[in-house]
Amino acid sequence: TIHTEGAEPGELVLVSAEDVINAIGDGRWSIKEAHASGLLGLHGRPAEVAQFLALYGDARGIRAAALVSP
Repeated sequence: TIHTEGAEPGELVLVSAEDVINAIGDGRWSIKEAHASGLLGLHGRPAEVAQFLALYGDARGIRAAALVSP
């Protein structure tokens, strides 16, 4: 469901499903991997999309399993 009024003209917009965001958050995918596989859409001017991916493309969360001591 849509949970925002919408972007202002010219703003970069990221569109994805909750399970994709969860996969990024728990370290299974990076933002760049999700975008390259078509599971995360970035909509805006091409230069802004490229800059966003350059800055945040490798971002991913830490796997919860890695936080648990053996």
